Amino acid sequence: MLADFEQMMRLAAEESERRDHRYLGTEHALLGLLCTSNARAVSVLRSRGLTVEAVEAELGRLEEEGVVPRRDGGRELLRSLGIDIDEVLARLDRSFGRAAVDEATCRVTRRPLWRRGRRDLAPLAKPVLVKRALELAERHAQTAGREQATIDDVLVGILRLTSASAPPPTASET
Repeated sequence: MLADFEQMMRLAAEESERRDHRYLGTEHALLGLLCTSNARAVSVLRSRGLTVEAVEAELGRLEEEGVVPRRDGGRELLRSLGIDIDEVLARLDRSFGRAAVDEATCRVTRRPLWRRGRRDLAPLAKPVLVKRALELAERHAQTAGREQATIDDVLVGILRLTSASAPPPTASET
């Protein structure tokens, strides 16, 4: 499981980079799952037509509609307003240092629920928005009596997070 998970997260991070997204979200994790996993739940999704190509096409459509950040991270829109985001980031780096900018970015973009009161968080290059889905996967595995989450549990966590609400799993859902 750990090797599958690490490979999925590595591919998710690569997909986020490729799309020039400044975060790691469930859409990237889903693409990583579809690219790497032969887990039963992922096979079911593929058999229903959810392929890497279909997810990439939908993500591109959502980028065009402005639902998710565009590949350029909104740089063109800001540039049209006279704001060069790369220059802003360079000035912030010069003034405060890369680590401080990364830490501030993470603090602003993280939900309080994810922090669980911890103040000693390591700075990250990108906000990891998929963390809540991973917490849901862990909860699903525990409810099923497993000590470790599987790739199937990760998929359940992603699906729960992307649904209208993410209710806790019931015994009949395990």
